[in-house]
Amino acid sequence: MTRDPRWIVRGHDPKSALGAIRLIGYSPSAGFVLTVVVDSVDNAGITAWKTRGADLRAYLEGAETHNDQSCGASATGGDPGGIRR
Repeated sequence: MTRDPRWIVRGHDPKSALGAIRLIGYSPSAGFVLTVVVDSVDNAGITAWKTRGADLRAYLEGAETHNDQSCGASATGGDPGGIRR
């Protein structure tokens, strides 16, 4: 599996009352950038959609936000909390 070197982890989804985590990265299967919201407790997927707006802009600009330690991500691009991409 190829890792997306530009993936982004937003420690807490800004629209989540549950403190879910937002992951943004390219999906070879879908053929576009996806935003995936996962539960911060067990990393279960909650929802996903084709990325657009500010999240897509941050991804395309290479925003360095994939080093958020709140979900087990590392600055070197390791898998956050065992989540498969």
